[in-house]
Amino acid sequence: MSQMQAGRDYHSLPYTERQVLDGYQKAGNGSRLVKQGIELAFTSQRIHALRTRINVTGAWFRTLYTNSQPMFDAVSTVIDNQPVREQYVGLYDWNDGRLNDRVNTNVTFDTQIPEWRLIFTTSVQCMWMIRTRQMWKNGTPTAYIAASDGQLHPYTTESLNAPRLSQLTRNYNADLFRPFTVPMSAIVNLKVTKEIGRMMRLSFFANKILDYLPDYTANGRTIRRNASPYFGVEAGLSL
Repeated sequence: MSQMQAGRDYHSLPYTERQVLDGYQKAGNGSRLVKQGIELAFTSQRIHALRTRINVTGAWFRTLYTNSQPMFDAVSTVIDNQPVREQYVGLYDWNDGRLNDRVNTNVTFDTQIPEWRLIFTTSVQCMWMIRTRQMWKNGTPTAYIAASDGQLHPYTTESLNAPRLSQLTRNYNADLFRPFTVPMSAIVNLKVTKEIGRMMRLSFFANKILDYLPDYTANGRTIRRNASPYFGVEAGLSL
């Protein structure tokens, strides 16, 4: 029976000491939401010849989402089989956010025929414009953390010439920050209500019975839109 020999002493194994960076996410109160807008509402008197009253509502809204605090962000570049993010992480003072604009109106035609106890409601919903734009980002960090000492250092001109530190500078395509605009669209909805007796109403509706959804081009791609009409019946009882 053979005896088990002692294993190799781990003190004799070759090794290299290396310090690496790691991190975790921390919630902060740096987000900001700014809203602007104008709302309008108009109701006409009933036009007796047409037995119709016109209601118009609409709005323009602008919403700005921003982050006001500098952010650490690691790059995924690998040099000499070693990720740069293990040695350096940049601190970026960029305005991370987006700006949204939208303009819409809703025109409703309310037609009543009392002798037939019928109510016709036709609505035309128009989305005149939707536009989104990413806020500009400066890809050059203001400072960086080094794994060698764990301290925050200013990002200088010399940093741009260092092989690893230069990788912290981000280059963004200008197309990323161009406004993305969705052109006008419109749909028509129809609803017919019949009063039955004093306590019951029966309604038939057809939504998206007509639509205007033109194709448009964005970032070199053609985007086609379509709407599927749907129908339904409602019954209401008043006690």
